[in-house]
Amino acid sequence: MGPTATCTFFGRLTVRGGRGGARCSTWLAPISLPPLLSGDHRSSPGPTGPEVGRENLVPELIDHFESRLGRMIGAWSPPAGAVQGTPQVACFREGRLSGAQAFATVGLSRTPLWHPASDRHFHLELLACENAGRAAGYGHFPDVLEYVVGQLMASGQAILRGDVVPLPAPLPGGTMTSLYAGLPVYFDDDFFSVTIENGSDVAIVWLIPITDQETSFIREKGWRAFEDALVRQDPDLLDPARPQLDL
Repeated sequence: MGPTATCTFFGRLTVRGGRGGARCSTWLAPISLPPLLSGDHRSSPGPTGPEVGRENLVPELIDHFESRLGRMIGAWSPPAGAVQGTPQVACFREGRLSGAQAFATVGLSRTPLWHPASDRHFHLELLACENAGRAAGYGHFPDVLEYVVGQLMASGQAILRGDVVPLPAPLPGGTMTSLYAGLPVYFDDDFFSVTIENGSDVAIVWLIPITDQETSFIREKGWRAFEDALVRQDPDLLDPARPQLDL
């Protein structure tokens, strides 16, 4: 992501910043995709189980994820009709964040993506985390990641720190309507990126649900001002039903 000054981010860790403060956030317009986020239909991961076919899921990346997110309990195959190269979405539990479950793309980094603020390509994997309090099922994040992956694969465009991705419908509960791309600061700095077997440096992008008002604030005041508000108010970003920031 390039050398930058050190800054405090989300009130949790001191981390290296993004690629300079002058860049404006990018909004990716939703593309036409099948309706998602409509319910908790992901009752079980499959067909790939937690041990089957792991050699096809970028072993160094899986090791990197499991070192913080916990054991990979399974992965969903790409949806029918997905473009070639569409990654799987994996579920991880029993990691360093007590009581949380995580979902991550596995293989998105094989597709180089561009960003309008840079003349280079980026290799990314997407991450979503939540408190694992549900009695059954896996919630909406598998669909969320599948939707964002569809956008990125169709456009070829990367999402980096400070970017905002509108969702086609609010998450269950009705208040979270977009995703903010941030660094995974609930973990140590070494988790922010990993070098995989083909030599690519892969950035881990944490997708954080945000409200309409928070999206408007980022658009008007910038992503650094939004992160400053996160530092001051320190919300529980593992709770998709968290209260809106006082902006």
